[in-house]
Amino acid sequence: MAVVPYGPELMGLSPEPPSRAIQIVWFTVLFGGQIGLLAFLLTLFLSKSLTPRLYVLQNFLIITFLGNPIYLFLFYSGDYSRESVAPDICAAQAALLHGLDCAFTLSSLLHVFESWRVAVVGPSLQDDIYRTWIILLIPYVHWISTTIGVFCLSAAHPEEVYRASGSFYCMYHGAAARAVYVEYAVIGLLILIVQGFFCHLFWTRRCFLSGVGIELPISRSMFLRVALFTLIQIFGVVSVTAMLMTEGHIAITYCLSSFCASASLLVVLVFATQQDILDLWFRCLYRSRSKPQVATRLFATRTSLLPTTSTTTTFIDDSGLQKCKDDDKLTCASLAELVIE
Repeated sequence: MAVVPYGPELMGLSPEPPSRAIQIVWFTVLFGGQIGLLAFLLTLFLSKSLTPRLYVLQNFLIITFLGNPIYLFLFYSGDYSRESVAPDICAAQAALLHGLDCAFTLSSLLHVFESWRVAVVGPSLQDDIYRTWIILLIPYVHWISTTIGVFCLSAAHPEEVYRASGSFYCMYHGAAARAVYVEYAVIGLLILIVQGFFCHLFWTRRCFLSGVGIELPISRSMFLRVALFTLIQIFGVVSVTAMLMTEGHIAITYCLSSFCASASLLVVLVFATQQDILDLWFRCLYRSRSKPQVATRLFATRTSLLPTTSTTTTFIDDSGLQKCKDDDKLTCASLAELVIE
């Protein structure tokens, strides 16, 4: 049977496969992320004590979970330790991975955007069933269409499908692949822009509370999660941009492979380290150090929602702001404070 070797020389360098040790580290991180995502998803779906998360977040987590077995194709087939890969396995993985990456980045953008919209408009935004289903299905439609397109290109140009040096998976490396990389970079930039809107919203409400004599402290865990999520996006955008500019330098390929291997684990670290999740997982070992917020809790039971980093946010509209001006500070806090745990 014909086999697909590692890719042609990149930037004048002789192609060398990653060492077995490096690939084992990548696969171990992938398995760790898979286990963490499975535990996180089961917790969200089965627990009745957690604050309900947005559907777009659950969709994003499911897509991330489905992606790990695709990245592990060569591990399951045993081709990762060989210098050549079976062409049918390589072509299937390349088509599925391009579709997966498009769905992953798009679902991430939709999650961030919908979280910001709900924070501005209110939780009633989720009541539109048709709109919710459309938003949930868009990434899967994009995944399927991209997979079919790349599979057709791979069949027409099989020489462009290979496992690049410094990589543990097969991809399509033809000219059309540049359009996919450009899409990754554009969506990554859009995510950063929407996060900027989130920061502006938070700062506006924090300034308002300061104006009425209420200090809104920024939680350290929230700050770290937002910072980590932002750094992940920046690293991804920079890696993809560098891939386009250098046309696949081996050092960039190693960085991108490390990013792809650790993406699912990083998602778990960002979204599964909330107060309520940790309390549920480590009930006997973990004790909350946060101060009780009675008034905010009472209000949050009616208007809980999930922003960018899966925190619990209390919605406030213009009428709420006016009410804050007339009522006591406790009511104001219950209406306007962003509860970050």
